[in-house]
This record gives sequence, structure tokens and C-alpha cells, in this order.
Amino acid sequence: MFQRSRGVVFRFLMVFALSVQLFSCNKKLNPVRPEEKYNEVKIPIQRQLSIINVPITISIADVENQINSRLKDLLYEDNSLEDNGGDNFLLKVWKREPITVKALQESFHITVPLRIWAKGGLQLDKLGINISEFKETEFALNVHFISKIAIDQNWQVRTQTSANGFDWVSKPVLKIGFLEFPLASIAGRIVGKQQDRLAKQIDAQVEQKLDIKKQVEQGWQLLQQPILLFKPYNIWLKIMPSELLMTPVNGQGKEVKALLGVKAYTETSIGQKPEIAVNPVIPPLTIVKQIPDEVNIGLVGEVSHAYATKVLQDNFLNKNFTLSEGKYNITLTSIDLYGSGENLVIKAGLTGSVEGIVYLKGKPYFDTTSQSLVLQNLDYDLDTKNKLLKTASWLAKGKFVQKMQEAFKIPLHKQMNQAKELIQANLTDKQIAKGIVLNGQLSELIPGEVFITPASIIATVQAKGKVQVKVEGLSK
Repeated sequence: MFQRSRGVVFRFLMVFALSVQLFSCNKKLNPVRPEEKYNEVKIPIQRQLSIINVPITISIADVENQINSRLKDLLYEDNSLEDNGGDNFLLKVWKREPITVKALQESFHITVPLRIWAKGGLQLDKLGINISEFKETEFALNVHFISKIAIDQNWQVRTQTSANGFDWVSKPVLKIGFLEFPLASIAGRIVGKQQDRLAKQIDAQVEQKLDIKKQVEQGWQLLQQPILLFKPYNIWLKIMPSELLMTPVNGQGKEVKALLGVKAYTETSIGQKPEIAVNPVIPPLTIVKQIPDEVNIGLVGEVSHAYATKVLQDNFLNKNFTLSEGKYNITLTSIDLYGSGENLVIKAGLTGSVEGIVYLKGKPYFDTTSQSLVLQNLDYDLDTKNKLLKTASWLAKGKFVQKMQEAFKIPLHKQMNQAKELIQANLTDKQIAKGIVLNGQLSELIPGEVFITPASIIATVQAKGKVQVKVEGLSK
């Protein structure tokens, strides 16, 4: 009887132990669900310091036309024989041909072709001898000037013109009877004196023609108007200029060039057209040797939770995974996504060596190399990890999380390329106002912040590039 009882007890203990083991192996995981919450998503204004280039090109033809229209054909007239110490000399000076101007580095080289009429002779009334005979002659020469160009802090073009000699085309000679009088020295002295007067006239006409302050003021104000870059997301570019830089003028042939740099804060915002308070006052000019060229513009990519869930389901749902060198296996029966603050939560249903639900958390991040949305620092939620360490430490320490993180790669290159192309189109010959044309080229992408909403994940990216603005009257 005792022996029989011992056998029954033994079998009972065996069944109990087996049941406990089976129960332990299939114990369901049911960790606390991480709180679903979403921060107030207000995509911040992306404010960056940028420099926008404005090329300045001045046509020398315009300068020539201005000088020639104001300096009439008759430039000088001496109708007195008594002046200049009684030189017995009359003189008239005309422009022989249009004045020509060439630019070389920071200077204008100006040539004034002259035709000169002269009348001179002898006049003697002494000791009963009265001699008076005058003859006329004409000759030609080219007078040269160098005009240094500069722009002062108040945006006034200043030129400093000085004589640079002259050369004879034909020298003056006056014959009276058998006598021949070379007039080159006399005419040369007179022309030399008149060069200073001509230089002042040239300065006045050049400075009047090269009045760039009005165009700079116009461009300064119009540049502050918001520019719509990407209509689907209502992406606006707002330029707030703060400083104006310029390289020294550089002339070559028939053009004078300089580069104007507008140092500005550029703001990229999403939504309604931003309000502006136009600053009408242009700052003093700062001359620099070189001006960098860099602009930052914000791009946006969006992925719905449904699409991100599908990417994970395609990689994991109803697929068997072997872990710890074949000792354990699991199958994912469900996958769901939601937000918890700045983290994305993956809710995964498991069956196999362990059953139940696990929660993983990671921070979304835009990877510029692959132009994809990925998860950083993906790991089990704290409560999930604690329960796994008690019941299935092999899963807590295994490669399941790594595989999940590697699989979460949501391509955004199509969206980004589309946004980049649309913004690029709005940066190509974009007339932002009458006489103001904007051109730019986007290049490098730099990841920005990622935001989680109840319906989607939004990634912001900074696109670096170059922007140039042409202002009518300044740029050719």
C-alpha cells in the first residue's frame, strides 16, 4: 500500500514539474504599454545666417554715352590775342571723335580725341614799323586721362580723374612768309592747362551716371519680401538683410564688375505667409577682398504611420526568427506604431519560444547618406526589458532589436528630390519683384529635427546652396 502511494505521488510530482516547465516556457509577456503622447508639433522657423551674392556689372558704353552727351563738341575757345601774356594766339578745341573709355582693374582709361584750330602771327608797331600778319592752322591730338573708381560708405560712386598726357596726331605748324613757327609747345601748354578742367567735367559726369544708391535701396527693400519656395507644404523663405559687403571694383575692357554680398538671416517657415516689417535703411558699405556664398533653406519630408508600419510588416510579419544559435525561435504576429513624445514606439506581438507583446522605443532621424528615415538607439521599453530579463533573457540580449533597427529604413529620397526640384525651380530665374531676379543652386543636405504627429513622422532637412540676386540697373 505504501509503495503504491509513493508511485502515485511520484507521478503527480512529475506531472506538476512538467506543467510548471511548460507554463514557464509559454508564459505570456504583458508589459505596461508606454504612454501614447504627442508633443505640440510646431515646426520651428529654421533661421540661418546666409550670404546672398548680388553681382554688379556696369557697362562702359553707358559711361561713354553719358560723357559724350554732356561734353559738347566745342570744348574750349580762346578769342583773345591779348591774354596769356599777349601771346597773339587764338584757339578753338573740338571733340574730333567720340570720347572712348576702357576699364582696367580699378581705373577708367579715357581718351579724348581733339581737333584744334589755331590762329597766330606777328603784330609789331614800333619805331614806325607796323607789321601785322596772322595765319590759321588746324591739327589733332589725343588727350588721355586716368580715372580712379571707388564707392564710399554712403554708396556714392567717387572718381578721381587726372591727366595722363597726350599724343599728337598731327603737329601744328604756322607759316608766315618765309618763317615757320612750331606751335606744338604753345598748344601743348594750353591743352595741359585745359586737361584739369576736363578732368573735373569727366568726374561730374561719371559720378552722375554711376549713381547706384537708388538701385541698392530698391533691391534691399524688395529682397525682404517673403518668397514661396514649395507650395504643397507652404514653405516660405524670408530674408532679413543686416549688412552689405562689396569687393573692390574690377574693370576689364568694356565692363566694370564688383560683387555685392548681402549678409542676412534667412528663415524657412511652413504655413501662412510670414509677416514682415521692412527695414528701408541700407547700412554703410563695407569693402572686403572676398565674399563667401552660402544660403540655407529648409526642406520637409513626411511618412505616415501606416506606411512605416507596412515597411516593418513586410520585413517581419509572420516570419520565423531563430535566436541564440537555434535554441529559440519567435514569429511576429502583429506590428503597430505610435508616438511617445520624441520617441517612436513599436508594438510587436510574438509567438514561439515566448509569447505576448514587446514594446521598443527609438528616436526617428533623417540619414542624409541614404536619404532615409531611420531609428536611433532603438531598445526595449524599460518595463518590457525588465520582464524579458526575468522570463526570456535570451530575447533581451539577442539580436532581435538590431534586426528591427536595421529593417526600419523609410526611403525619403523621392520626396526630398521632389521638394528639392520644386524649390530649385523657384530659385531659377525667379522674379521676386520687378527688376529683381533670384537664382540659386541647392547642394548639401543637413539633417534637422524630426517630429512625430498622431498620423505621421515629419523630417526637416537643411539644404545648403548658393543664391544670387540680379538687380536691374546693377547687374547685366
